[in-house]
Amino acid sequence: MPKLSRRDATLAKISEHIPYRGRCAFCGGIDARHRLFEAISERHRAGDSIELLAWDFGVSEDLVGLITY
Repeated sequence: MPKLSRRDATLAKISEHIPYRGRCAFCGGIDARHRLFEAISERHRAGDSIELLAWDFGVSEDLVGLITY
């Protein structure tokens, strides 16, 4: 599956749990959720476990797994 299609499918699954929030007030991007996704991804790259991230952000471990794939 091409990367874009995989990303679109993943975003659709994430959207079931974290609804669209509108434009980003900081950068003007079309989807403010990117700030949450980036925070989770950066902490995961820094070594935080999926379990810890799920607890800290109040989301499921499956959702963190989708964000950090």
